[in-house]
Amino acid sequence: VITSVSLTTLILFLTFADWNALRGPISRMASAASGREITIRGDLDIDPWRLNPLIRVQGLHIGNPPLYRERGEFAVVRRAEATVRWLPLFAGRLDFVRLDLNGADISLYRGKDGVSNWSSPSSQGRQINLPAIQYFSLDEGRLRLEDDKRRLVLEAKFTTRESRDTRDPGEFALTGEGEINNQPFNIELTGAPLLNVRRNRPYPFQADVRAGATHIVANGVIARPFNFSNWHADVRGVGPDLADLYPLI
Repeated sequence: VITSVSLTTLILFLTFADWNALRGPISRMASAASGREITIRGDLDIDPWRLNPLIRVQGLHIGNPPLYRERGEFAVVRRAEATVRWLPLFAGRLDFVRLDLNGADISLYRGKDGVSNWSSPSSQGRQINLPAIQYFSLDEGRLRLEDDKRRLVLEAKFTTRESRDTRDPGEFALTGEGEINNQPFNIELTGAPLLNVRRNRPYPFQADVRAGATHIVANGVIARPFNFSNWHADVRGVGPDLADLYPLI
């Protein structure tokens, strides 16, 4: 009887819950788990009665880790929509079926000691390894990267364009400009639309980087998308000094 009552209570709660009233507790749990302040300042809506629950969030703010808290926020996302798998949640693992981010503004920073704001204190020195995401899209995004170790600053915009036309399926594109060693440079990075990304399927990309008289063109592959520690590329470089190629690559 107790089990039946508990189950009925849970079903009623999930059906009629005021999810906006839970923004505070959810934000605090997410902050405690990530080691950085996470807040939801817009609407929160969850549809649990699906094969894969649907989560809609507006005004998602993600802070920096304590070491870089004075630098402001790590990311602000105007609107996010995600569907996740039920079973991995019971194992404490987040597994996205789909993640759509609209209006993401991201600020990345790495100090002279190599410590960055995009990894947790326990994983400093390692590359990013994101949760599994089956379908992923970005729209109207902005990126700022400050890297004191490489003396690099980059301001870029990124977006994805998807199409059902097999002759022109769309693309992911990141374009930006900045400075490296006090010299201006610009970059254009393109690849397949992120909607088609699969964790077990290599993701090809092309990069074009120019800094003064130095020009690099690269055709590469991320062997396992969302794990940036395993990638390779064929690079063609032209310029007056071979030493100038290293920081750009």
